[in-house]
Amino acid sequence: MPATPQHGSRRRALPLVSLVVSLVALVACGADSGVRARRADDVTIPTTSALEVTTTTTSTSTTVPQITLPSTTMPPTTTVVPTVAPTTTVAPTTTLAGVAGGWTDGATPANILDGCCEDLWTGTPSPLFPEDPTAPLPDGLYSARVAVPWTAAQPNQLTIDVYRIEQCAVIGDGACYGGPYVDSDVSTAPDPVRTYTVTLDQNVAITLGGFDGCGPVTKHGNGSDLEGVLQAFDTAYQSVIGGPLAAGATQDDIVASLGAGPVQGFEIADPTCFAGLLEFRAGDAPPLLLQVLTNFSEDGTSPPLTPTDLVHLVALDQHDGLTTLGFYAGFYS
Repeated sequence: MPATPQHGSRRRALPLVSLVVSLVALVACGADSGVRARRADDVTIPTTSALEVTTTTTSTSTTVPQITLPSTTMPPTTTVVPTVAPTTTVAPTTTLAGVAGGWTDGATPANILDGCCEDLWTGTPSPLFPEDPTAPLPDGLYSARVAVPWTAAQPNQLTIDVYRIEQCAVIGDGACYGGPYVDSDVSTAPDPVRTYTVTLDQNVAITLGGFDGCGPVTKHGNGSDLEGVLQAFDTAYQSVIGGPLAAGATQDDIVASLGAGPVQGFEIADPTCFAGLLEFRAGDAPPLLLQVLTNFSEDGTSPPLTPTDLVHLVALDQHDGLTTLGFYAGFYS
């Protein structure tokens, strides 16, 4: 009997799954092991780079700071009145060689995908944001979301919103449901928020959770690896799904057209798993599970999926000068 995809969620939080009623009916009785089940084979990700956080944010999310490599330029020897925004550098712990490329099995930062599928989970609060918005984030785990959808026009740039993880006893039923809460019940605090633009390159580590056959799979790589997956999905989606939908094809028509075998990375998901419609494979990256083929809007239309509609940013882990972004494109119940 095939395995049923599961995760550790107590509740669903992300909106993607709730968009198609028929699919939810198939997976509504999915159990609770997915994200945490992937950590059984974890090993430690080496911290191999340091990042510089250049920020110009205010208390709103409209100002976009930059996450880049620390500058190697020596400071001036004379007193000069600065004419640019201040730069705060996180001291490197080893070298500036960056994170090795290529998707590999191994450990991810602890609990980085716990917030993928529920409104509360078990964990610890994030550090407080520094009062100075130009200061780097203190070491810790934070919730994160894509603020502006990824586009092929700027394939190595990603604008993200970062939130604190807080105890449910502090933030209450506005963010958590099912109290009374114990101290270990945490969720994403709705405010404050810090907005950053991340360069997807070798200086950013990536954790990506996907779905392979009837079970979860998690791998790690660097920002350039993620950029490659987003570009591959975008190109294939427009050809295999977006174009036919625009020409009048139904989702059933598109799924049926893949019955003979994979097309540009898309293949029919195992129907015995009751997990989704299609999987998308790009090299050694974790397969991306499509539980629906389109997005959903409040006006009732079904716009095409962008890559970051499917590949959800869940969290940001900051430790020892290394920024790790956690993404999830697996099974939601």
